[in-house]
Amino acid sequence: MPLLLKIRPDDYETTSNFLLIGKSLSSQSLENCILFSKKNLFPLYLKYCIDPKREFAYPSLRTIGNIVYFSNDLTRDLLDMGLLPKLTFNLINRSQETQKDVLSIFSNIFLSTKSLALSVITNSDFNTYIKILNMGSETIRISALLGLCNAISLKDMKIIITLLNFGFLENLLEFSSSSDSEILIKILSSLRIIFTKVSDVMNCDQYQDFLKKFTNFGGCDALEKLQVHKNNEIHLEAKKIIEEFIGIETDEISLNAVDTFIFN
Repeated sequence: MPLLLKIRPDDYETTSNFLLIGKSLSSQSLENCILFSKKNLFPLYLKYCIDPKREFAYPSLRTIGNIVYFSNDLTRDLLDMGLLPKLTFNLINRSQETQKDVLSIFSNIFLSTKSLALSVITNSDFNTYIKILNMGSETIRISALLGLCNAISLKDMKIIITLLNFGFLENLLEFSSSSDSEILIKILSSLRIIFTKVSDVMNCDQYQDFLKKFTNFGGCDALEKLQVHKNNEIHLEAKKIIEEFIGIETDEISLNAVDTFIFN
């Protein structure tokens, strides 16, 4: 009998145990994740990942997270079956543990492929993620920010521009005073990628507008502070970004900032 038939919604213990077994199996290999797909178990885990019972939601989200980690193709299948709205549903009015499980899934999606990441970021359901990024607890906001740093690391111009228009640059700079060196290194890495990409495609006036906006957001002040950071890696990277992309012209920028980062 297929495992799916062993689930009985009125049998709390059996359902919980089965979901936990699935979590364990999915963490072991890609082959097990493929088996889940072949056995048509994805709808089951999509159903229980939004269950208010943590005993159901936790193993379901972890199973989905394992599948996303192992396979881009299976991730696409899950997204096609409605994964995204279920993930964003779990970002609102849920425990911090559940939110972390969801953000971990997002983080792995953003590390997968440009097409998968872009399909998530440009979906209207993604607005909930942005809401959490701006209004969640500090721990959750940092997790959400680092997830988007993964998306930036794909170095796709469409992803970068979409995130800039969501206010991602302000978010990066807001956490540039963090005491966590790993977070600062991630932020500087994202800034380098952003500067590299926009400097490649913008004309002179557009780039000046970008620098003006960056300066208005406190970006130059943030880099100057990081330039004297006690961590050598942070100090050197901040110094290099200033030298390579901003230089001595920073204080001379007088153009008005553009309203958005959209450009041809």
